[in-house]
Amino acid sequence: AGIRRVFFTGGEPLLSPLARPVLEDIPAHDPGRYTTTLITNGLTLTRDLPWLAATSLDRVKVSLHYFSDASIATIADGKPGDVARIRAGIEAAVKVIPSVEVNLLLQEHNAHEVPSIIAYARDLGVSVQVIELVGTGHNTGLGEKVPSAGFSAWLRSMASDEKVVTSGTGQGKRVFTLDPITVEVIDASLGRHHAGQCGQVPHWP
Repeated sequence: AGIRRVFFTGGEPLLSPLARPVLEDIPAHDPGRYTTTLITNGLTLTRDLPWLAATSLDRVKVSLHYFSDASIATIADGKPGDVARIRAGIEAAVKVIPSVEVNLLLQEHNAHEVPSIIAYARDLGVSVQVIELVGTGHNTGLGEKVPSAGFSAWLRSMASDEKVVTSGTGQGKRVFTLDPITVEVIDASLGRHHAGQCGQVPHWP
C-alpha cells in the first residue's frame, strides 16, 4: 500500500493480549521498504524482551519523561513511579533490539531532569526525540508548556551539527548531533506539514 512507517502504540500496547500475537506476526522485511516501531512506557520490557527479540520489530521507542520517582509522583497524584524499572528495560533492550530510542515530553515538571536524561542516553548510545507539550483541557496537570527554543539553544552549545528538517509529514524538527547520538527536537515554530498532527480536538464528545 506504500506505507513506509508502522507504529504500535497506545496507551501501553504491551498490556494488550493482542500485543504478542500481532507483533510476532510481523513478517520479515527490508527496513529500507518499511519500518516497524513499538512505542512503550518500558515498564514491562524486561519481562517481554525474550519474545520481542525474536520478532521482526525494527525499533523500540521508550517514553522516559522523568528521571526520578519523585517527579513522576508530582503529576500522578502521589502515585509511586519506577524509573529504575524503566531504565533496566531500556538497558536490556539495547542488547537485543536493532534500534532503541527514547521519547521525552518537554514540560514544566521535568525541565530540571532533562540534562540527566540526555546524559544517560548518550552513555547508552540511544537517540532521543523531544516533543513539545500540546496544551489541552485534558493535560493541565502537566503544567505550563515549556517552549523548545531554550532547550534547543542548550543543545546547540554542545552539538557538533544541527539540521532543520521540514520534509515529509508531521511538525518540523531540529536534529542535533551529540556524539554518539542524535537529539530530535519537534519545534512547532517550524510549521506543520499535514492536518493529522497532534492538536487540540475542537469538540470532545
